[in-house]
Amino acid sequence: MTDSIFRSFDSFNLHDHICHLYCNNSECLDIGSKFIAHGLKTGEKCLVIQNEGAISEFADRLVESGINLIETRRTGLLIETVIQRDEYQDSDTLIGKISSKINRLQRTRILINEERNGHEQTLLKESKLGLLCNKVPSVIMHQYNLEELNQKTLLDLFKSHNLLIIDNMLHNSSLYVNPAELIKRIEYDMRPADLLTAREKEVLKHLVDGNTNKKISRELGISARTVETHRNNIMKKLNARTIVDVVRFAIQNNIVEY
Repeated sequence: MTDSIFRSFDSFNLHDHICHLYCNNSECLDIGSKFIAHGLKTGEKCLVIQNEGAISEFADRLVESGINLIETRRTGLLIETVIQRDEYQDSDTLIGKISSKINRLQRTRILINEERNGHEQTLLKESKLGLLCNKVPSVIMHQYNLEELNQKTLLDLFKSHNLLIIDNMLHNSSLYVNPAELIKRIEYDMRPADLLTAREKEVLKHLVDGNTNKKISRELGISARTVETHRNNIMKKLNARTIVDVVRFAIQNNIVEY
């Protein structure tokens, strides 16, 4: 299937996981806002996840599409969530944010636009999002700036999304793999250390040094609550019950040197 995206906004099916590869900010806003506007006009709940700088202009595009922002926000039909860069990169945090905002019985359109695109765990993150998309009545569109992606990340996106938007055209991905199968492959091939994001490894180094959450938050420029989230994710990923287990792992895997 290949068709203009502007003729396809009413053709998405439940559990479609769409990757929009855009070339400029205007294209990103245009397609993203039309995706959400169509959902609102058909009575779907819509969740928009983006960085703070994009909120105002995105809202303007929705108004241009005929959306009454005051009413849709008041009724809870439109939910807008600001997310920080670290939270985009941590798949568990991102999925937790989404899960806390949606009703698992109500059809929902979800739009995710990242401030910075592409990192070493894109495939794992998108596979987990795909798994969520299959479990709840949702359609997810994730927007990536094509100019910021390397060849490996681009290949990962083709594997983890069943639909692709490129140059305003909608395509089926011939490389798509079921997300449950992808996660099995990824976790089989990865060492425990590979499961940690770059930020989690930074937090881990500070934990090994005996720093408190408050001190780590000052050093890394993030909130103490975010540090606690990273700490919990580290222990979960490493199957560690105590901080001693975490320290031992860090030393054995050369994440820190002594």
